[in-house]
Amino acid sequence: MNETIESITEQLLAEIRIVTGGRITPDPARPLADNGINSMGFMELLVFIEQKWGVSLVDQGISARDVADIRALAARILEGIRRA
Repeated sequence: MNETIESITEQLLAEIRIVTGGRITPDPARPLADNGINSMGFMELLVFIEQKWGVSLVDQGISARDVADIRALAARILEGIRRA
C-alpha cells in the first residue's frame, strides 16, 4: 500500500459524504462533529478504517488529538499502517 496523508484524507472525505448522506461537503480542516459525524457516524468510520486499511484505532489507542480534524485522523491512520 502506497498511501499518503492526502490520499487517506480524500478517501475519508468520500466516506464521510456517504455516512452523512451527502448532506454536507466535508472540510478536512474541521473537526469530525463539524463535518456532520455523530457517535454512530464515528463508529461507521472506525469500521471503514479497519476494513480499508486494516488499522484498528480502538486497539491501537486513539486520542482526542487524533480526531481533531480529518487530516489529523488521516495522519493517525498512516501511522497505524506503518506500524503494521
